[in-house]
Amino acid sequence: MNLKEMANFENRASRELVRRMNLGLKRRDGEEDGCFSLQSSKYCGTDFGEFSFPRMTYMNKTIANINQFDSFLNSYFLNWNNQIKESFGCTGIPFSQSPSLRTAYVCEGLLNNTSVEACNKDLHPSTLCQSTCVDYVNEWVDFIEVNSDKCEKSNQTQSTNIDLLMGTCYQYPFNGQNEDCIKVEPRKIVSCGKYRVCIARLIEYHENNC
Repeated sequence: MNLKEMANFENRASRELVRRMNLGLKRRDGEEDGCFSLQSSKYCGTDFGEFSFPRMTYMNKTIANINQFDSFLNSYFLNWNNQIKESFGCTGIPFSQSPSLRTAYVCEGLLNNTSVEACNKDLHPSTLCQSTCVDYVNEWVDFIEVNSDKCEKSNQTQSTNIDLLMGTCYQYPFNGQNEDCIKVEPRKIVSCGKYRVCIARLIEYHENNC
């Protein structure tokens, strides 16, 4: 898996790309049974901390512990400017406005892997609640609307990618509906006039904050 394939998985989202992503991460030779916990991951630990991830290699680089795992994801997320330009035609928007549920979506995608399942035999397979997936897609819709002055207008790629991304919310592992699915609440994005946006994560919004 390379970062471009991951972006395609996230924003174009097809089962074939999921398959290619999972083939890209390979178990290290002689460590078929090696796994490490995601509990302390700064990206996946909060919502997926009960799960473990297998020791793997990526482009001849080792992913054998949580620091290397987070470094791998950090490289992906920090490619933010290229991703929003390619996917939605947006430029000049700080990473702080990244959809809050993006991390949960990507972490769930990485856990959809047969090697990962082998590390979590005693746990129910991970699925993201469908409502969380829909909230995630709507975060992108809000993101484009709030930043309309920085995103290309009438960009066909925008609507295509939003439609494809929404389609994954009706496919495993992003369509969970039972009590075991992982539900993550989005942060609130509130417009405060034409040029100002207040962003709060999991806190009550009060008018006097703006």
